Amino acid sequence: MSFAKHNSGRKSKFKDRDRRVLKRIVTQKRKTTLPQITSEMNTHLQNPVSLKTIELELYAANIHSSVAIQNLLVSEWNAMKVYSGADTT
Repeated sequence: MSFAKHNSGRKSKFKDRDRRVLKRIVTQKRKTTLPQITSEMNTHLQNPVSLKTIELELYAANIHSSVAIQNLLVSEWNAMKVYSGADTT
């Protein structure tokens, strides 16, 4: 027999629609910071939420960080071949 009450605990500030909006904001602009995401999210919500709430929701959605696109390392020789336009064989 379980003693846990149904619907016990604190209710979530986010509804399913809010979670979809948060995911859309994050996926559209991959390099936005957490304060920028929070301020944009608070424009969509009736009750503003804190940075920590957004951070926890992103963690629950398995969105941890965005990796920046790496720049390709181009050696001097390859740069010379590409930019000169001449065949250097």
